[in-house]
Amino acid sequence: MLKKYGVSPAQLMLAFDLQLGCIVLPKSDNVSEMKDNLSVDFEISKEDMDELVKLKENTQVMSV
Repeated sequence: MLKKYGVSPAQLMLAFDLQLGCIVLPKSDNVSEMKDNLSVDFEISKEDMDELVKLKENTQVMSV
């Protein structure tokens, strides 16, 4: 998905959380990363969101 959207892992996760309706508070000491965090100006497709939600759910179950 990173290549598909042309974004960093952090940008993908920020967009994911925002599309879920979460409040996100990204943190970085690196100015370049701060700029990247503000550049979440894309939308993840419904199909990709569904896949990410499944991954998230599987991770939560496995970490218990």
